[in-house]
Amino acid sequence: MSDRETTPSITNHSQKPTETPKVARARKRSVTNARSPREALDKARSAGMTCEGAQNGETQGNQMQPFPPVDRIEETVLALLQSKTDSDACEALGIHRTTLFRWKKNPHLQRLYREARRDLYETNISQLQTGTSEAIQTLRAIVGDKDAQDSARVSAARVILDQAAKHFEREALEDRIRLLEKIIEKRK
Repeated sequence: MSDRETTPSITNHSQKPTETPKVARARKRSVTNARSPREALDKARSAGMTCEGAQNGETQGNQMQPFPPVDRIEETVLALLQSKTDSDACEALGIHRTTLFRWKKNPHLQRLYREARRDLYETNISQLQTGTSEAIQTLRAIVGDKDAQDSARVSAARVILDQAAKHFEREALEDRIRLLEKIIEKRK
């Protein structure tokens, strides 16, 4: 898909832009995380997620094929990433919800969407991890602040203890998983 505002494509024997103005505006709008949906889509595409082999959504007789036109797969993924609901994505794409439901069955669209969503998720988790040091310092400051309310100090201490316990549980589980994997590997 081109980065131009509109790229004409022929679907159902009529001229139709592949990117509506609303999608173009949404595409340009940045999201709160470090990587935008466009960048996530580009990364998924560069990781080998292409639309090659995807079926076109042109009509055959009176029946519509269930998949979007190849040139609209990336646009659809981008709209899904930027929209809170499928209805919002449909509005941005200028299609009916039933059409989107059919299009989402396309394995190429599913793979590209899954990969782009995974990249956005990893970026968001990374941002959360970046903020943990500051959060821990804040909690420790509250626990050590003699002027803070007792309830605030107890709450902060409880959070620290709960997180420490979860960390130890996670480490114990990881050790057990590693041990089980070694046992399975030896049996092979």
